[in-house]
Amino acid sequence: MVTTPWHQLAEALIVALEPALPAGFHAKLEVDDGGIAFFQPDVPHAWVVAGVQPLLEQPGDERELVARVCLSVLDTAQDFVAEFTGEPWPGSARDLPLPGVEVRDAEVSLWYGQRDSPTLVLGPIHR
Repeated sequence: MVTTPWHQLAEALIVALEPALPAGFHAKLEVDDGGIAFFQPDVPHAWVVAGVQPLLEQPGDERELVARVCLSVLDTAQDFVAEFTGEPWPGSARDLPLPGVEVRDAEVSLWYGQRDSPTLVLGPIHR
């Protein structure tokens, strides 16, 4: 398989996000759909795909596109977990902490919550 920029970003997001997902939840590259599939194998039909390729391959500023993709993936993961557990994720607050992304030249920082006091910080993506 040829690795493209969207594959690289999707795989890096999986590496950053999957260890933080609650037990039983997983993420994997979904090449046919151009994104990341989040799933819970113990629950029938517990499956959603967050698009990476369609967003990343739009015309526009690369940094803005990367930020948009990352926010979309983090938001999809959060909604998926909360829907199937009935609990806010990450954290235990009544309100779901919003995902955050900062794209710099060589690195993308990812978190949930306030930038200065995040609920969850994910491993960075190196570009």
